[in-house]
Amino acid sequence: MISSLLFCYTLFLCLFSIQGLQIPFNAHKDMMKTEGNVMLIKDNVQAHYETIVDGVLSQHNEYLLSELSRMIRDPHQVLFHLRHEAELLLDGLDSVEDVCVAQMPGIIANHIQQLSSQVYSSIYPAVGRIWHFTDNDFRNYLFEAVAMDDMEDTDMADELTSVLEFINMDIGDAIIESITEYDILSVVTQSLLQCQGEYESEDTERVETLSDKLWVALLSSLPEPVIKSSSSPSARKGFLGQYVARLVHDLNLEMNMGVEVLAKTINRDLKLS
Repeated sequence: MISSLLFCYTLFLCLFSIQGLQIPFNAHKDMMKTEGNVMLIKDNVQAHYETIVDGVLSQHNEYLLSELSRMIRDPHQVLFHLRHEAELLLDGLDSVEDVCVAQMPGIIANHIQQLSSQVYSSIYPAVGRIWHFTDNDFRNYLFEAVAMDDMEDTDMADELTSVLEFINMDIGDAIIESITEYDILSVVTQSLLQCQGEYESEDTERVETLSDKLWVALLSSLPEPVIKSSSSPSARKGFLGQYVARLVHDLNLEMNMGVEVLAKTINRDLKLS
């Protein structure tokens, strides 16, 4: 089965690479007829992935932000639940400032918004980089495939699905990579460290006695506590790590399940164009 799919994909690319030598006269007339509409399929492909990403992001973001909103109503809930999350992210610190824990809902909400924007923005360049052919490329490919395999018109959607499975993997990898690159666990950790540093500096400025100043100087000369990266097992056990894991899982699931739908959409557009 895999070898058959690879053959279809290879044939698909080969036909496009020499399409200028293979397009018959009638196909050339078709190209002239649809010249103003050659990007229709590409636009629909982009809209297809935007719909998937928007749906999955909305579902997971709404749930997480609702939980944070619920915690904010009760200060004890904020300190209880978010302190545990902060300690997982800042693994290696003895204590986390209460004021930094209280700021976590705003910190997380801000970075979720930025992550969502980055993921959504990754779709256009991913599709543009991988989808480098026109509607007529697809049409000619299918005509060739039907002629070679003596397929009926009803088999075109299945043929498209085979090809699109490989393209879907490339586009999907690019979308998931945008989540990895943003690394929300790391950026939230850095925001917490920045908050910790600001309030530790304020505490140092309040020191008045010579003895306290000597102790501060001594402590400052000691090595900084080692902070594990956001990829550490402890950070991934928190609700923010679970958010990322579920987001990646559901995006992959929806994109894989959507290949057949995309194939039917493209097949329909080819018949209408």
